[in-house]
Amino acid sequence: MDENIVFIKIKEDMKREINGFVVNPDIPLPVEKLAGSDNFDPEQLSWEMIISAMLKILAYDRDFEHAEYYRQFVKAVKPDLFNEMTKVGIYKASNRNFDIAEEIFMALEGLEPDDIPNILNLARCYEERAKYCRESGDECCEDKYNDLAYETYKRALDIDPMYPDTHFYAGAFFLGQSNYIKAREHLADYVSMGKDDDKKKAAQEVIDKLDSHDLADNLFKEAFDFIKMDMLDKGIARIKEFIADHDDIWNGWFVLGWGYRKAGKYADAKDAFLKAQENGGDSVELLNELAVCCMETNDYKYAEKCLKEALRKEPENSSIMINFGLLSMRKGDKDSAEGFFQSALEYDPDNRYARKYLDELKK
Repeated sequence: MDENIVFIKIKEDMKREINGFVVNPDIPLPVEKLAGSDNFDPEQLSWEMIISAMLKILAYDRDFEHAEYYRQFVKAVKPDLFNEMTKVGIYKASNRNFDIAEEIFMALEGLEPDDIPNILNLARCYEERAKYCRESGDECCEDKYNDLAYETYKRALDIDPMYPDTHFYAGAFFLGQSNYIKAREHLADYVSMGKDDDKKKAAQEVIDKLDSHDLADNLFKEAFDFIKMDMLDKGIARIKEFIADHDDIWNGWFVLGWGYRKAGKYADAKDAFLKAQENGGDSVELLNELAVCCMETNDYKYAEKCLKEALRKEPENSSIMINFGLLSMRKGDKDSAEGFFQSALEYDPDNRYARKYLDELKK
């Protein structure tokens, strides 16, 4: 239990009805102490302190013995709280205040366990956090939040497998994971049951593209998974099999380049990424990966070209800024390198790579 939460008993004469809900003096009420206060001062007691503590318990301890009573209490005292907090959670997530957004959506799930739109908000928050970790170069953190997003989508599907938007957003999630088989499956489900014409059109376009390129292919998925798990020889062999029949699909060349880059074979990786570009690949991730390989093979001019294009597409991507800083270091321009690393920290204050390289510049 959170050490900032204390429990109080109210007097019998405080028993009352609030919007049809009867307050029970026999059930202790949690109170969240004010920030910076070691002890609870009864004179400072407010509804907000009680509700805040209840929401924290509902977020992190769903099996608490008085959880259902607390749900009813919050809904009676603050009937509009769910909608208000949903807006705050979405705003916080959009501004990358992920810890606060996650706690809000978890609290709301504790308040309304079967509310699927809220669960989807939580899943998408995890997705955005995984993307943020990838930009920071933290693969372990990225995997953690992608796993949490997966589990959250699964939870939504367990509650109601026929809820259309779950399939739409789960399909988009799997697409981002290059799990094209699952992406196609969920997007097809949305097309069959969804009501939003724009979403149906977008889903069908992705399905058509996957079908025309054979990306919903077990061989591609196996290759991707092997490389992700650092089983590089197996992954590279699988993706070469895929490319043998689909040499015009940029995604296959990208995965091959990714495998070679992880294996430290930068010249081979560069060639594969260039083939991906020739076949229409222009994603920020491709540009960033290609830039790294160009730096490692001393092709600084093309590295700079790739990073400029990537930064144009995503001007707040700290990973691109760090690579720009590394390129500047290799070219001997320490002032420019420092500027890029400082910019990366402005967008991502916790970026350990930016701090590491800034420390190196000071030596």
